[in-house]
Amino acid sequence: MPRRTGRDRGHAGRGRYRPARPVRPGRRRKARARLQLRQQRTVGRLPEAGAALRLRPPPARPSRRTYRDARRGGRGARRPPPHRRPEDDHPARERFVTRLDAVLAQPTPKLRDVEGNVEKARGVLSRHAGADLVVFPELFLSGYTTRGVDGLSLDLDGPEVGEVARLARENGAAVIFGVPERVSGGVANSAVCVDRTGRVVGSYRKTHLFGDERGAFVAGDELMMVELDGIKTGLLICFDVEFPEVARSLALAGADLLVTISANMDPFGRDHDVFATARALENGLTHLYVNQVGPGEVFTFAGGTMAVSADGERLAQAGPSEGEVEVSLDLSARDEGKPEHLRPNYLEQRRPQLSVRTAGRTGE
Repeated sequence: MPRRTGRDRGHAGRGRYRPARPVRPGRRRKARARLQLRQQRTVGRLPEAGAALRLRPPPARPSRRTYRDARRGGRGARRPPPHRRPEDDHPARERFVTRLDAVLAQPTPKLRDVEGNVEKARGVLSRHAGADLVVFPELFLSGYTTRGVDGLSLDLDGPEVGEVARLARENGAAVIFGVPERVSGGVANSAVCVDRTGRVVGSYRKTHLFGDERGAFVAGDELMMVELDGIKTGLLICFDVEFPEVARSLALAGADLLVTISANMDPFGRDHDVFATARALENGLTHLYVNQVGPGEVFTFAGGTMAVSADGERLAQAGPSEGEVEVSLDLSARDEGKPEHLRPNYLEQRRPQLSVRTAGRTGE
């Protein structure tokens, strides 16, 4: 029946019937969208002009205990739907984590045996359930070699890296490990980082190649930090640690932690002992240094895996053979024996603008 308008509804000047307009299905949806936009304006969530509008529902009201909840025996709301990912609720997505439990693996990788080294990784992760971060040395998946690396090169989306990512996801731990990565123009000596959800978050390609590596690998052209549970982690590979500029650049870029994976050989073990400690102390950052150990194709690797505090103190160190080191880190902790007002902040007090003058030349 047509609806009444005009005088019949109390409006003067109109005394006729007017048929009601049919409501098209799309009009209800548009009206709902306009309502959502008004709600977004009131809470300051309207997207910027020119951006594609993405409508969101209004802020959720506080949950209430319902009759259905009471029938469930006072257990409250139901559990999240099965498709919800565990990492969506991980606390590190909302705050910076200063504590983490790390495992530093010091193995003797099997040369040219990727499957065998994946099994080594599986064993380490299973033995250290609950770790936040597990670190393996340089070229761990292939073993260290500079010969025939084209046949050993791996893709980041290949099954070998995918298997390590699956182990990381199953054990809820981030993993950093070395691989010969297939890249445009050749093979890179890379440090691959997988987060605790099994996602490859970055691959750093070694920028300072040592010895025969210069003829086997393609050098990277940028440094890299990866974010793990809110911790900005600067990555280095072996020879990189011998250049102060690498760690300093990462520190100036905001790194919270330094991680070096290495395949350092005898008789240079003492060198890296000094370099790893210096990089931590001069930048005020905790440093995790992980090396291979034992005989390789050409070299015997020196081990010396260790964790160094921001004050240059040795927090943990591996023995002279295969094994793992567990270390609990507090990245905000400093040595209480050193007075705070006397502890230098090298990043703030450095003077990079100083010029160099040569004195003593004839005529000066």
